[in-house]
Amino acid sequence: MIMKKKLLHLHLMTFLMATTFSFSFVSCGGDDDDDNSSASVNDTSGRPMENPGMFGLNGKHLVQVYLQTYTYYENGALLTIKDDNYGYTYTFSEDQKIMEATHSYHSYKNYKNAIAYNRLGYIASMITISELEDVDVEPTDAAYTYDRDGHLTNFGSYDLKWVNGNLVEISDKKYASDHGYTTYTLYTLEYSEKYPNKYHQFVKPMLGFTKRLNEYLAYIGFFGKGSEYFPIRVNLESVYLNDRGQANNKTKTVNYKYEYNDDGTVSACIGDDGNSSCSYYYYK
Repeated sequence: MIMKKKLLHLHLMTFLMATTFSFSFVSCGGDDDDDNSSASVNDTSGRPMENPGMFGLNGKHLVQVYLQTYTYYENGALLTIKDDNYGYTYTFSEDQKIMEATHSYHSYKNYKNAIAYNRLGYIASMITISELEDVDVEPTDAAYTYDRDGHLTNFGSYDLKWVNGNLVEISDKKYASDHGYTTYTLYTLEYSEKYPNKYHQFVKPMLGFTKRLNEYLAYIGFFGKGSEYFPIRVNLESVYLNDRGQANNKTKTVNYKYEYNDDGTVSACIGDDGNSSCSYYYYK
């Protein structure tokens, strides 16, 4: 009888130990899943991505898009973006955490941003740290959020929808109750397998969610991964609703085609509505 009790006790201890190890294993697996969730991605404790703007099999940097030129530190970090169209030069610290904007003609337009990055190395926030009056730049105190695959999903009033790795919709709804109007803008993007995006680059048709500095940073990868393919058509619907409930609707469609370098990087994005929809990409 005593032997049976000892055997029963031994079996019970073995069961409890096995249960404990099993529970611990499942718990650890859950922690790993949390590390890969979009919630854990979207913090501000990360380090900037290495070699921004480097694409292709030969590891060349993107050095020019339209009238914007890029220079880099010897270690591959971004040094400057020069915008000849608007007269700005954006200079980045080597750790990529401080950006100073200087204007060619108007010093009162100069400003400085502090930049934080998420765990994937993409920009999570940009905050103006030297406040100047009448600075003609878009607000930089917005957060940028991403899904677990590294696609930008929200920026300010913009929401971005991705399906099968492709950006299919950009929506922007703004309210201005003090001025009595509402604006709503919707971009829908269409794709074809004819134009693969081998290195997940951003091109102008995918950037209806932003302009200027944010656009320039998206080209070199700081706002996550672009689509699996390049969009062949962008449909724009814009609605302006005034305080009397009167709507002014606008629609526009632009078709695009692309040219490539030998290594698969994009060299040209050509729209059918004139030079404003075209851009050319140079690497070095």
